[in-house]
Amino acid sequence: MVGILMFESVSEIDLTRFEVSAPAILTLMAMPMTFSISTGIGIGLIALTVISLGTMNRKGKASAVTELHREFEEDPPARPRDLTPFTYALAIIFLLHFFEKWLFKVMEK
Repeated sequence: MVGILMFESVSEIDLTRFEVSAPAILTLMAMPMTFSISTGIGIGLIALTVISLGTMNRKGKASAVTELHREFEEDPPARPRDLTPFTYALAIIFLLHFFEKWLFKVMEK
């Protein structure tokens, strides 16, 4: 029942915007594949963070593609400055959690 209620919001995902649809689809795919809601959310959050950082050029501003995209839409894509420090911290925590076993093996040697 919870899965059915969660799946109702899938129709609201804007599939025309990569920076919105990619993390959402990764989250949707990861949840049933890993049998874990938290793992799916973590993968989606990491993808959102990486994609938002990838749309930034070296000077810390949005890339030309993002600016062009922004001209034609009311709702601009997520930019690194749009994400809160909590979002970045949570993405780093999930990343450390996913590589926890590997990190401990490396630290033991």
